[in-house]
Amino acid sequence: MEFPPQSSIFGSLPLVTEKNTTQTGIAKLLEQGARAAQCGFTTSGKPVRVAAFTGGATISSPRFRVRQYIPGLGRYGIQVSEYIARFGSWPPSSKSWRPFWLPATISQRVPGVIGSFRYDVTLLQREMVSTLVTLEGLTHRPRILDVDDAVWLNRGGEKNFSRLVQLCDGVICGNSFIEDTVRRWHSQTIIVPTGVDTERFRPLEGMQRPRPVIGWSGLGTNLKSLAEIERPLAAVLNHCKDAVLRVVSNVSPKFELLPPAQVEYVPWSPENEVRTIQEMSVGLMPAEDSLWARESAAIKCFFTCRVACPR
Repeated sequence: MEFPPQSSIFGSLPLVTEKNTTQTGIAKLLEQGARAAQCGFTTSGKPVRVAAFTGGATISSPRFRVRQYIPGLGRYGIQVSEYIARFGSWPPSSKSWRPFWLPATISQRVPGVIGSFRYDVTLLQREMVSTLVTLEGLTHRPRILDVDDAVWLNRGGEKNFSRLVQLCDGVICGNSFIEDTVRRWHSQTIIVPTGVDTERFRPLEGMQRPRPVIGWSGLGTNLKSLAEIERPLAAVLNHCKDAVLRVVSNVSPKFELLPPAQVEYVPWSPENEVRTIQEMSVGLMPAEDSLWARESAAIKCFFTCRVACPR
């Protein structure tokens, strides 16, 4: 069995531009990539089968970089089967659970790794276990890595991330900053920005907001970025007495300077994520000036611009 040389895996693909980052545009792009990577694994006319290994059921990367494209890709003859990390790819917050989590996570991945040999292409979203290289090299090839964050900046991440990159036949990068780094270890890269489903994330026609809503949405681990702008937020809320700060997250925020009556916490869920943004007047995306912030996808900014900002 022959595999494509690294120099050819993305050789026939068009550049990703703003015009072709819609669901249909990316479906066409990945269709060409998958067909270019077949190399005789399927007979002519049969669907291309992709085994996608993702890091969890509710985290953003699988939902916005894999799952939302599965129906569209299916219409172009690409069948994607997702292998979700049941226990998550990131360690649990409770350190007492971590010794049990690691073997459970790796064990749960074994059937998917074996099953990948029934597919034509393997798609890996980052590492199967955060910062480590474990079973990725045992999956079926060609093997494509998808990266939308500066994961190599995690503790001990660069050594293992570079190894993972070199185990793959091509790398899909979320932006040009990520691609610049990945090219230190791999020549075959392509940029596919995280897209917004404009059929789902859209403004509500004729919506009347009873009062201004300043909104932030994100994981509890990122609440520290919101805390860093607490003082200017306090000044804004003091000036606009009828405004409210809405925090949509999996963790309730704790503020020292903001009036409790002007803070609204909404527990995040896939069912309410669109509505909670639609009801915002202004969206916040505070970010420090760091390599991690520069190389992370600005998907929250895109959601707010699409849904919440006045038109």
